Amino acid sequence: MKDRILKLIKEEGITAAEFADKLGVQRSSVSHILNGRNNPGYSFIQKIMEVYPAVNPRWLLTGNGAIYESDKDRIQASPRIATDLFADQSGIKQHKDIRVNVEKEKVTAEVNQTISESIPLSTTTNTSRKIKRVMIFFDDHTFEDFYPADKI
Repeated sequence: MKDRILKLIKEEGITAAEFADKLGVQRSSVSHILNGRNNPGYSFIQKIMEVYPAVNPRWLLTGNGAIYESDKDRIQASPRIATDLFADQSGIKQHKDIRVNVEKEKVTAEVNQTISESIPLSTTTNTSRKIKRVMIFFDDHTFEDFYPADKI
């Protein structure tokens, strides 16, 4: 069965580590199976069938038949991104950065709106109130209490 799993990994155009990540199993588990140290268990085979529904289960278990149920199923189950080898790839990263910045701006705007709606702002100050204590939190998960002097 390890040979068929190797063939599936090669056919999908991924590494063994990517295969393990897609299945949600430890990379060492895949390594042990591919090196012949362990045989795949039921849950491992079940994960392959869930992640790659186009794979022919008969082929996976026995080696009989084609690797995929049909070419149509294979294309729908695991679409590959066709890229131009000579295309400038910097645009892809730039596009992702723009999308992230837009998402951050949306979240920031929503938070600011929520804060401004939920905290009533007072235009008058109450001079009879005095600060008793200020807590300062540090990035190393410690804090200090600050007690201002009474004669300010």
